[in-house]
Amino acid sequence: MSTIAPSAGTLAAEALFPSAHAAATFAYRFSTQQYGKSAMAILMAGPTSTGKGLGGIDGAAQAGMIRRLVSGLGPLHESIIMARFLPRTLSCACGSACCSGVAPNLEWRAAVRRIADMALTYTPACVSSMQLRMGVVAKHFGEPVELGALADRCMVHRNTASKHAGLILRWLRGHPARHGRPAEVGEEDQAQQRLADVLAAAGLVA
Repeated sequence: MSTIAPSAGTLAAEALFPSAHAAATFAYRFSTQQYGKSAMAILMAGPTSTGKGLGGIDGAAQAGMIRRLVSGLGPLHESIIMARFLPRTLSCACGSACCSGVAPNLEWRAAVRRIADMALTYTPACVSSMQLRMGVVAKHFGEPVELGALADRCMVHRNTASKHAGLILRWLRGHPARHGRPAEVGEEDQAQQRLADVLAAAGLVA
């Protein structure tokens, strides 16, 4: 017996998320949205009508599925998606006198470190200081970093730091066509496009 494949309209109607951006935001923010809830509380909550209609264990399963699909993009593009969609900080209620109410998200920082590590391979003329590379990558993904101060901390001349930061940012962002040179698509745009493709293939986005 032949099977009729669902039409594009059917897939769009059944899709849980309106875009790859929405799906990735859900997947990488889900655990932090459950902050403070015990595993049993999340399990007992079950599906809810909030967000994308997924909560509790259903939401955790959906977030895990999206993360697995992203892991198939390879270490670089997975790390880029994580750095873009994970929160940079998490709420902290440890009660310590020095607590500011937020703590670094170590998963986000690990993703930034992996990207900075790979930058040395993909931009071989780049400065070898890991601290500098991490600062440049973190700045690209939203952390407030002043490049001059970063260069001083790394004991790298500011002009050198600016030059090598440009190489890393061009690698991540790409650049438009100019002066007879063709445009280059940056690694982040490539990662975002591959994310959209795999989520669409899985029927998760409209």
